[in-house]
Amino acid sequence: MSYFDLYEYVEKNNLNVFLDIPDPGWGSPLGNALDHGWGYSYGMYRDHFGSHCGMEVVLANGEILRTGMGALPKAKTFAENKYGYGPYVDGLFSQSNFGIVTKMGFWMMPKPEHYMLLSIKMKKREDLIPAVEILNYLEDSFIVGWPQYFSPLNPPYGKPMNAELKGYLTSKNGLPDMDKIQNYALKNKIPYWNIDVSVYGCKEVCYANLEYIKQRFKIIEGVDISIVQEFSLPLNLKQKKQLKHKVTLGIPNMEIFWLSTRGEVLEPSDGYVWFSPIIPRDGKELLKCQEVYMNLFREFEEESPITPFSHPRSWMYRAFCFMLAFNNSRTDKAHN
Repeated sequence: MSYFDLYEYVEKNNLNVFLDIPDPGWGSPLGNALDHGWGYSYGMYRDHFGSHCGMEVVLANGEILRTGMGALPKAKTFAENKYGYGPYVDGLFSQSNFGIVTKMGFWMMPKPEHYMLLSIKMKKREDLIPAVEILNYLEDSFIVGWPQYFSPLNPPYGKPMNAELKGYLTSKNGLPDMDKIQNYALKNKIPYWNIDVSVYGCKEVCYANLEYIKQRFKIIEGVDISIVQEFSLPLNLKQKKQLKHKVTLGIPNMEIFWLSTRGEVLEPSDGYVWFSPIIPRDGKELLKCQEVYMNLFREFEEESPITPFSHPRSWMYRAFCFMLAFNNSRTDKAHN
């Protein structure tokens, strides 16, 4: 069953549950979970393997293994309680070939009554340090969902970077001039950071949480918090099309392929090699990671794709992923 199939079933039967989906949404809950995939709502649901409960596996010798409460005949708690007696063996069947997984249970988020998408804008690079600490608390307290970090200093997809700003990236002995970049952002009134966060609940709770979020962010000078979108659920077709981040409301789609390099013809175009270090969910560590990248590319006399305003991938719960993609060739070894 694909995410599209499951979404259609939930909508058709008006079930009071909410899908946490990856992007693009053409995979399946079972396949994505076994590959340790992630989604875009609350942390405990974003971890798709972590949110599974119960597994049925056909082993190489033809035997059927059911984990957790599924080991009991006709158990009604197959997808309610993860653990039986003895070792927890479900992890043996993720990213492995020890058996064919034919069934999995998943814990799903209740469908909220109201949805609010907030934008948090900050003026300075170092503002990211307290911002991450605040958002960690809010996210771990289930006040906000997935935080999407990005910087408006980055050009829109497919557009060149401003020439003046690009010049500052190497103007200090081949490294970025942090002061000039900061002054450029302030002079042109461009926020250094923008973080989109989702708020779920009844309408009254969403607005109460909005005020609490504003209160927590008061320590950051000049922070601006605004409502980008808000809807009461269920959504009609027009509202679904208007959503900025459909995945944050569990709507599977293929729009990610319109963005970035996935919509361009790269040369060579044989595939990607991903370098994706996992770093602590900490603002200081993120800025340090940027500097490690930039120093390394300078050492190799290559233009750094990582800048002082590169952002982390925040799908993972309690950690950041700092992804870097290289297009590779099957035939041109010199390029690789």
